[in-house]
Amino acid sequence: MAGPIPAFPEPSIPAFGMYGVDYINNSFPHEGHWFVFLPIEDSVVAEFDSATPVGGNAFVGDVLPAGIPIYAQFTKITLTSGRGWLYRAVKETP
Repeated sequence: MAGPIPAFPEPSIPAFGMYGVDYINNSFPHEGHWFVFLPIEDSVVAEFDSATPVGGNAFVGDVLPAGIPIYAQFTKITLTSGRGWLYRAVKETP
């Protein structure tokens, strides 16, 4: 598990992608600290761990339409199908 999500140092910083983005296009589990998932094609979520109260695995099995961002602080996401961008919530060291 990626661990607890640290507090944002300033709300506007991650909104501009200053901490980078990760691209996912497979059905492997992805762990990190993100605050937005932006599907770039219709995507189905198999697993979603969130610190934001979004109703547990509210998105599991649902089709997330391309272009509609999901805003939530989360640490793990696995897709059944589709692809998208994950906007990082924290600056990660290489």
